[in-house]
Amino acid sequence: MTSTENESTHYKVMRGDNTVIYIIAAVILLHFVAGIGYLIYKLTKKK
Repeated sequence: MTSTENESTHYKVMRGDNTVIYIIAAVILLHFVAGIGYLIYKLTKKK
C-alpha cells in the first residue's frame, strides 16, 4: 500500500504551509484579543 507515502508527502506539504497557517492564526488571535481588550476598556471606562 502507498498510504504511508501519501501521508509523508501530505505531511511535507502541510509542514511548508504551517508558517502561513500560524501567521493567519496569530493575526486572528491578536485581533480577537485586541477586540476583547477594547470592549473591557470601554465598559470599565463607562463605569
